[in-house]
Amino acid sequence: MVLPALGWHLAWRLQSFAGRNGATLIIGAILALFFLWALFTQRGSARLFVVASLITGFLATAFGAALSSGVTIASATENGEAGSRYTTLPIFLIDAAAIVAVGEFIRHRQLRLQTVAAITALAGILSVGWVTDFSYHGNRSNATYWPPAATAWLHDCQRSPNGMVREKIGSGTWTEIPCASLRR
Repeated sequence: MVLPALGWHLAWRLQSFAGRNGATLIIGAILALFFLWALFTQRGSARLFVVASLITGFLATAFGAALSSGVTIASATENGEAGSRYTTLPIFLIDAAAIVAVGEFIRHRQLRLQTVAAITALAGILSVGWVTDFSYHGNRSNATYWPPAATAWLHDCQRSPNGMVREKIGSGTWTEIPCASLRR
């Protein structure tokens, strides 16, 4: 869970540079330094939230590893992260803890430069993982890739005598889509 915490694209690039163990150490060191800073500088409820998030994330990771041991040995690749369904909650909790830590840091300092720097750093770190990781079609998803499907429907509408397009939605089940509902 540590390796893909900042995004699996970054994880596989770091693995190609430093190997699996080296990449895990790099990401782990970054996270450890950040959360040690947060634990030593935060007060009260923010510190409690960071601790609770990290412990819950660790327990969720241990539970996922117990369910599927392959998750712990499979490397992140350019096309995906093995067992990502088991790492989603722990990574979300790491992100939530980071947001709370940065928010608490900003709240107690009124300096504009610190606020801008903190927001920029947080947005940059979150975008590394979130923007790059959700740019590809998932392997286990049965979701339709919509641009070609919509283009085919628009093409079929040009030849439809009743203004409807028939689309198969299951084994032997069809639905009709009104051509008037489709937009270019």
